[in-house]
Parts: sequence; C-alpha cells; structure tokens
Amino acid sequence: MTISNAPELIDNDQVVATGFRCLKLIVNHYIDKLSQDNFITILNAIHKYASNDGENINNNLTAVGMFQNIADYTAKLT
Repeated sequence: MTISNAPELIDNDQVVATGFRCLKLIVNHYIDKLSQDNFITILNAIHKYASNDGENINNNLTAVGMFQNIADYTAKLT
C-alpha cells in the first residue's frame, strides 16, 4: 500500500491521517527531488485526498492548496 491508496483502501482514520501528513511533507520539502513517475504518483495521491467525498473538509482544502503549491513550483521551472 502507498499513501496514494490510503484514502480509498483503509478504514483506519489514523493511517489515512498519517499518509496525508507524509504527502504534505513530500510536497512541501521534497517535490524537487522526485522523478517524473513519482511526481505523477504524488499528483494522483493529492487528487484522491482532494476528492475524498468531504469526509474531512480540512484535508480536502489542504490538498487543493498542495495543488497550488505544485503549480507554483512548476511555473518556476519554465
């Protein structure tokens, strides 16, 4: 299992929350170190947390903020 699967495969809220914190850490500090394949995996994981049917609105909104951070990062690359 990976953090990108946590929101849909796990019923344990603590595991999902830990996966989300790991995702935030990667986006905030290590996004520039990811390979292209891992970058796409991170985008998919963020999407899953952002569209998690409103079960945790704070995570949904934070995930949308992660998309903004990634957009800012990629804009700087060009």
